Amino acid sequence: MYYYYNNLSGISQWEKPHRFHEGLAKKASKAVKRGTKKKGAILKLPNHMAKFQAAMKIQGSYRQKYARKRVREKRSMVKYKNSPPINETN
Repeated sequence: MYYYYNNLSGISQWEKPHRFHEGLAKKASKAVKRGTKKKGAILKLPNHMAKFQAAMKIQGSYRQKYARKRVREKRSMVKYKNSPPINETN
């Protein structure tokens, strides 16, 4: 079962809307994603869509930061795994 969300009005419903076209919905979703990559474009969206896009950008940035941290940790493990042990002298 699906729910339908109207991007223009911000209304969601369980029943399929009258005159709903799946292909047009996918095209519109892709157009919004492409259009929000430009600087200041998010300000032209309705409030509920702007908040959604802002949340997606923040979430994406956080995931990228976390992924870079994990890559650095893995690289350091590989880099120092085969190195000779450090001799401690007094």
